[in-house]
Amino acid sequence: MQTKKGPEIKERKLLFRAAKTERTELQVAHITCADGSTFIDIRNWYTTRTDPTLKPSKTGIWIPTALIEPILNTLSNPNNNIKEEV
Repeated sequence: MQTKKGPEIKERKLLFRAAKTERTELQVAHITCADGSTFIDIRNWYTTRTDPTLKPSKTGIWIPTALIEPILNTLSNPNNNIKEEV
């Protein structure tokens, strides 16, 4: 099985980190890709007993920076008029 490769990362700037356990931490980073697109990356990083190097977990989310402000506005206004579809 071939692993899907993501975009080429040009720069990763750590914005926030918080330890969760002895071997895991949450990291929030600003990502700039080689094509100029930018994202906020939110994911856990972990180490193993045999390798103390932090590695990114496979689960996480990349949010395009253009969507950050609308998301924050929506979260800060819980009485918005967006209708939920079922």
